[in-house]
Formats: sequence, structure tokens, C-alpha cells
Amino acid sequence: MTLHALLVNLVIMAFVAGILLDMIGLLALNRPLRQWAGRLLSVGLFLAAGAVWAGLRTAQQFPDIPVGDAALLSQHRLWGLLTAAVFAVYWLLRTLTGRRNRPGRYLRLILIVLGVLAGSFLFQTANRGFEAGRLYRKYVQKADRIPPQGKAQFRVR
Repeated sequence: MTLHALLVNLVIMAFVAGILLDMIGLLALNRPLRQWAGRLLSVGLFLAAGAVWAGLRTAQQFPDIPVGDAALLSQHRLWGLLTAAVFAVYWLLRTLTGRRNRPGRYLRLILIVLGVLAGSFLFQTANRGFEAGRLYRKYVQKADRIPPQGKAQFRVR
């Protein structure tokens, strides 16, 4: 397992839990739930920055691969950056307006729509990430297992 895969799992947990708690807090006007949601989203954004960094480092390990597979990796990278950006906008909007005890109806609606959009982006990123992981196992880990040419690996007696 790569560092990217580990961090991405933690990011998904933090983002999903944060968005769900925030939406429940918005609908029920429950301030403590919204505070916990803010903490989870903050942790998720911090971990997402690490996941992006680790993903870019992991992508450098790929050898020359077919165009279709390279396109899938590019899509995963693009969806990952878009997802992080949408969650950052969500976090920024809720943080700037979170000081209010009772957010207005339109603000709640905007946050709910943006939260659903962020969740769908997260799903798209994870879907392509699953395929990117398959490509990692196919090209990178397979290349690590190929014995070097030249001297024999085992001695026959």
C-alpha cells in the first residue's frame, strides 16, 4: 500500500463524516455538530494536501504506459484536485459564515448543494482512483517483481 492510498482513505472518512455532520447540524440548527464538522473538514483538508503530494510522487513511479492508461491517471489527478478545491470552498464558506448562531435559509441551501456536489466529486475521484490503483499494481509493482537480467537468482546444485 502506498502513502497516497493510506491518506486518501483517511481523507474520504474525514470529508464524508464532516459533510454529513455539517448537513445534519444545518438542518437541525445544532451548533456543536457543526463545530465537530468543521474540525473534521479541517483535518480532511490537511490530509488532502498530503494525499495530493503523495499521489504526485507515486505518479512519478509509473513507467511509459499506454495512452489510455495515462489518460485515466490524468483524469484521476484532475478529479482529485477539483474535489480538494470544492471541499476547500465549502470549508471556507462555512468557516466565514459559521460565526452566526442561526445561518440564513439561503446560506443553508447553498451549503447543502455545495456539500452534495463535493460528495459527488469525491465519488468520481474515488472511482478513478480505484482504477489508478489497479494500474499501479499492473505497471509499478509488477516491474518491481521482475528479476534483473544477467546473473541467475538461484544456484543449482
